[in-house]
Amino acid sequence: MGRHHAPPVTRDPSNVVASPVPAASGSKEPAAGIRVWLGAMRPKTLPAGLAPVVVGAAMGRADGGAAWEAREWGLFAACAVGALAVQVATNFANECLDFRKGADTPDRLGPTRAVAAGLITPSSMWTATGIALAIAGLAAAWLSIEVSIGYAFLGLISGVLALAYTGGPLPLAYVGLGDLFVLAFFGVVAVVATGLALGAELGAPLVTAGVGCGLLSTAILAVNNLRDRDGDARARKLTLAVRLGERFARLEYAACVVGALGCFGWLAMGRDAVAYLPCVPPALLLVQVARVLRGLDGRALNGVLASTGSALLATAALFALVMTRS
Repeated sequence: MGRHHAPPVTRDPSNVVASPVPAASGSKEPAAGIRVWLGAMRPKTLPAGLAPVVVGAAMGRADGGAAWEAREWGLFAACAVGALAVQVATNFANECLDFRKGADTPDRLGPTRAVAAGLITPSSMWTATGIALAIAGLAAAWLSIEVSIGYAFLGLISGVLALAYTGGPLPLAYVGLGDLFVLAFFGVVAVVATGLALGAELGAPLVTAGVGCGLLSTAILAVNNLRDRDGDARARKLTLAVRLGERFARLEYAACVVGALGCFGWLAMGRDAVAYLPCVPPALLLVQVARVLRGLDGRALNGVLASTGSALLATAALFALVMTRS
């Protein structure tokens, strides 16, 4: 596929970590530190952690029928906190490991990485990673007490994979398995685990909802890898975009969006027109699909990434609205 360079675009300030400004003598700037840490969490990708929990909870609420009480809200909160903590831990570990392996450099096209820019030390980032994993562990422990011991094992596996995503002897992101990991854990596993905790029936609808969420999450990663393919290749980070090429990465994004649209469309079949509301955000992403297939590249893909994350969260919210309406 032909490639062209999009005109320079202004970078979204919320997607950039500003360089620290020296404080006046005797003063502190805690707000700057907060902005740096929030940027390191990669907030525009966090819908990938929250959306499947919302979808799974909606399935549980619909199958259970009864209104939620304090226990159900507590289980939902534990699932949400656990999922987000695992994702934040993964992002924090990535900061350290990608910097050490040379994948994050000053000329990267994505948002500034705090460790690579010298805004956060690796030791501080590893401490924060440990705190995030501890929070996820507490959530999993509570779920294991309230629901099933299986959630303790799921929490342990999720914590290990958070570190193995870019670390260990077989880093998933560096051997082309990152997409499969995201599809499975930020899709099927998260939706099914949340749904079962809240009374959903294990069956094709629950799994299909998980696949739909997972495909949109994978679309976020596909855009990220498409944008970073040149730098990743130099660092020997063999994502699918590096292994299989630019054309594949563009087609992968398109297939993920269309596949997600199909999943939520199938779930709506046989119901009233309102049930098709969750299909609207993925359908709107078809505009972004066209742009990506036409060769949109470089920093311009940051907008596609943000739009895809927003569409994922909007899809989850609409799905919950449809599934829980009286």
